[in-house]
Amino acid sequence: MSLSAPVWIGRNLSYGMYLWHYPVIRLLHDLGVVGDALLPAGLAATFVAALASYALVERPLLRRGRPSRAVKADLAAAAVRPTPGPPPQCSVPPSPYCRI
Repeated sequence: MSLSAPVWIGRNLSYGMYLWHYPVIRLLHDLGVVGDALLPAGLAATFVAALASYALVERPLLRRGRPSRAVKADLAAAAVRPTPGPPPQCSVPPSPYCRI
């Protein structure tokens, strides 16, 4: 018996299943799936969500390869970009941009 399918799932889908399991189970519960039906429905839906995110997000990013220096520089600049300061102080008479 070959273990290639479980190995592939473990290498490629395990993290996606970890990320998706709680939102999927929560959604199913909110939709009214409870009791004994929740576990198989949750496993199936989690597997489908992990497979979709692997095929549509992870795989294309992995194929693209390492990011260029320009992309790294853009990401670094975005990470250290200053955030807007505090709102302006109120004056008399109050300006329309003043928070009271």
